[in-house]
Amino acid sequence: MKPKTAIQIILAVALVFMSASFAQASSATATGSVSLTAEIAPLAELTLGTGTVDFPNTTPTGNGTLTAAVTTAVTANVRTAGGATLVATAATDLTSGSDTIDIANVSSTIDAGGGFFATGAQPMSKSGVTVGGGTSGNYTGTWTWKFTNQWSYKTGNYSATINYLLTAP
Repeated sequence: MKPKTAIQIILAVALVFMSASFAQASSATATGSVSLTAEIAPLAELTLGTGTVDFPNTTPTGNGTLTAAVTTAVTANVRTAGGATLVATAATDLTSGSDTIDIANVSSTIDAGGGFFATGAQPMSKSGVTVGGGTSGNYTGTWTWKFTNQWSYKTGNYSATINYLLTAP
C-alpha cells in the first residue's frame, strides 16, 4: 500500500470515528414556560360575638355611667390595597314606644385599642362613627359597653340596633 493511500485511509477512519463522536455528543433541547397568575382581591370579614347587650337597671346617682355585664368580642380580618375602615352606625336612638334616649349616651371601648381599633370611648351615632381602621391584617378585641344613665329618662324598655360596616377598598 502506498504511504499516501495509507494516510488517506487512516484519515478517513479517523473522520468516521470523529463523526460518530460528534453525533453522540450532540443533543437536542426544547423549552417552554408556564405563566402563573394570582388575583389578590380586597377582602373584609367581620365577626361579632354577643348579639345582645343589656344594661343593668340601677340608680344614676354618682357618675351615672352603667357598664353592661356582657362584652362583645370582635374580629376583623382585612386585606386591602388602601386603608380599611370599620364604622358603627345606630339604626335609631334608644326607643321605648314614642320615648327616645339619644344614642350618643351609649359608647363602646375596645380593650385592644391602637392598631386597627379606635382607642377610648366611642359614642354611638346615627350618622356613623369610625371605630376602626388600618391596613391588611387580623385584628381581635373586646368591646365594653357603657350607658350614661340619667334621672330625667322616662321609664320603659329601650332598645336600638348598632350596625357595623367593615370596608376594605
